[in-house]
Amino acid sequence: ERDSPFAQCILYDTISANRDKPIAFAEFAASIFTYGFYDKLKIQRFVFDAIDRDKSGNISRAELNEMMTWLHRAVFSNLRVALQNIEYDANDEVNWPTFARFTVQYPFVIFPAYRIQKTLRKKTFGERWWVRKEDEEKRQWNNKMRDELGIQKGLRLPGLDIIRKARQALGAALGPLQPPTAQELAAADA
Repeated sequence: ERDSPFAQCILYDTISANRDKPIAFAEFAASIFTYGFYDKLKIQRFVFDAIDRDKSGNISRAELNEMMTWLHRAVFSNLRVALQNIEYDANDEVNWPTFARFTVQYPFVIFPAYRIQKTLRKKTFGERWWVRKEDEEKRQWNNKMRDELGIQKGLRLPGLDIIRKARQALGAALGPLQPPTAQELAAADA
């Protein structure tokens, strides 16, 4: 990927590093691992936070247009049309829920952020390694929840197999880099 303000955000903002100093290798590795493990919703939120330079919780029209030059080499007509369709508030700004809905409706707007993650994962350890690590993390989380809730290992909860199969089928149909669902957006708003 080319050097851009967005690439700088990935390097520095994922680990809250000082941009005035070069980062050490350990900090570089931490930023790669952090961005590499982001899910779709976290990438959307990261892009929003990267655009929101003044950390006001809203992004202005000017900040949004600047982001387009960060993420895209050229502003194509479909990008211009998408930007015309975003819902600005009375102050000519966009809040997080509006931005999240916008990027679900027009996922190509932040597609370069997903592409950067995919490239990063491919070039560092390969996609299979990242998927295995994510699976391990999910297993550890499930075991922790089982322990906290006092559920015996191997115990089957009613309907759990149906939910698991539906999730697998949905994941296979959607692929790895799809926009978040309405439920994910609602959970993020909460």
